[in-house]
Amino acid sequence: MSSGQLNLRTVKLGDNADTSKNFLIQVPAVADGTLSISRESGTAVATVDATGKVAFPGNAQTWQDVKASRVAGTTYTNTTGQPITAMVSLTTATNAAAQATIAGLIAYGTGSTSGVVTAITFMVPAGATYSCTSSAGTPTIATWLELR
Repeated sequence: MSSGQLNLRTVKLGDNADTSKNFLIQVPAVADGTLSISRESGTAVATVDATGKVAFPGNAQTWQDVKASRVAGTTYTNTTGQPITAMVSLTTATNAAAQATIAGLIAYGTGSTSGVVTAITFMVPAGATYSCTSSAGTPTIATWLELR
């Protein structure tokens, strides 16, 4: 250890009696360059590997086919506590574009001719409302996937 340098393997941040409110920053004894951040209570928060890649254990998202539980034009709320991404494709009977409404704002996806699939991909912030329909006519949902 050089002068003025303090080498620690674990640093505790916080002095709350409730250990779920304190953080631990740790580097393992056999260091592979990974830094871990957790709650003192043991809940993993994040890791940073030697290349700088950050991972958030416990917040892993997977693509889910939610078509069976979705209706075009119906408003849903993202209750996951984290942003989600939706990929929606619609078949329309008229010339139209896929239309998503996220937190009251409208975004348009690709347009199509009658009977052709039109698609849109959009992100939904945690707690925000969202819906998907077409800019004209009544669409049929071909695909509705969400990364949640």
